[in-house]
Amino acid sequence: MENSANLEEDILQMAKGDMDAFEHLYRACEQAVFSYTLNFTKNFHLAKDTMQETFLKVYRAAPSYQPQGKPMAFILRIAKNEALMVLRKESRENLVDFQEDAWGWGSYEDHTEEQLLLKGLLVELEDKPREIVLLHVIAGLKHKEIASFLQMPLGTVLWHYRQSIKKLNAILEKEGGML
Repeated sequence: MENSANLEEDILQMAKGDMDAFEHLYRACEQAVFSYTLNFTKNFHLAKDTMQETFLKVYRAAPSYQPQGKPMAFILRIAKNEALMVLRKESRENLVDFQEDAWGWGSYEDHTEEQLLLKGLLVELEDKPREIVLLHVIAGLKHKEIASFLQMPLGTVLWHYRQSIKKLNAILEKEGGML
């Protein structure tokens, strides 16, 4: 994941119409935004569409962006709002159940063993703990940033994260591995 200063500079340059900055931001954040929108939509295609719309809205919102050192929080807030809007439009009956293959993270060769393992295990977590793990592991946010972003007490975020890791480790131990 790109550092915050670079992402923030990209947003500021996008505000001036710099399409190279837009492309750089997109490439640096697309996996995190996709994973995050998939957490809400639970549908590969809706998540892809939501991700695309998120980046268009980030581009449009760039002129009003106030640098605070938290560009991922800015981007993910737009992604969350967009995903919730999509969910309001779509009936829950039309959504595909959350499945391991829905993540669409590419071929086996493209990812580390840890990423593949995480991808397979995330289906075992409930929505809120999975969101916390995704924000920390995929988006690279610190627990304090996650707490602020989700408007939850830091202790609650840490508890959910620890419980998730314990649960995932218990599953792995049965299969002979460990996180």
